[in-house]
Amino acid sequence: MNELLVVTALRSEQGALRGAVPLARVVRCGMGLAKVRRWLPELETLPADCVAVAGVAGGLDECQRPGDVVVASEVRDEHGRITLRAAAPLVAALRRLGLR
Repeated sequence: MNELLVVTALRSEQGALRGAVPLARVVRCGMGLAKVRRWLPELETLPADCVAVAGVAGGLDECQRPGDVVVASEVRDEHGRITLRAAAPLVAALRRLGLR
């Protein structure tokens, strides 16, 4: 399958990425926990091998610049956390490609 699903919160993020990411389907889930929770059942119906979340994230860190790539090292929810062991090698590969 090799289908990439890119999820954004805002319509402007979705519009900026639609067509810019070859072979990816770009969808919008809405901003905020309540909207995301209502949208999550739809995620189960979308065919994808990989899911990426993209957006401006409200400028989480003053050190970040437009175009920076943020890679999660863990995912947390009400049930606990999952450490993503592939994060460090992914970051290294992205840096070798010139991304920051």
